[in-house]
Amino acid sequence: MKRLSLSFLFFFTFVSAAYASDGMPSLFFSPEDVRQIETEIGSQRHDASSNAIHLDSILYFGPGKWRVWIEGEKWGPDTQKPHLRIIKVTSETVRLAYTPTGLSSGENEEKEITLRPHQNFDPATGVIAEGR
Repeated sequence: MKRLSLSFLFFFTFVSAAYASDGMPSLFFSPEDVRQIETEIGSQRHDASSNAIHLDSILYFGPGKWRVWIEGEKWGPDTQKPHLRIIKVTSETVRLAYTPTGLSSGENEEKEITLRPHQNFDPATGVIAEGR
């Protein structure tokens, strides 16, 4: 069994080294496939960064004893951003106040939303959706 494991290890090391020396960035995809995948991932990152607010998760121990992750960034009870602040956190939801950007000065009033983990809010459309 040990000999068989070593044979597989040698084989995969040899194959991956051969692909790397030929300039192949992937064992499973052609260079054209890799370019297409990278282009698609890049366009999705660009679309997702369009002022959307995504609640990743909630770690709740009680009032004032919590952490939430918004857009991959850890927030605590004292965390605030210029256009976004946390009003209330429960074990299941986060109530946020945000100020829409890019509006005329008279329209920059604060608005409130409630999100559950893994929900995404798009301020441009006012839609809350599951996932990113």
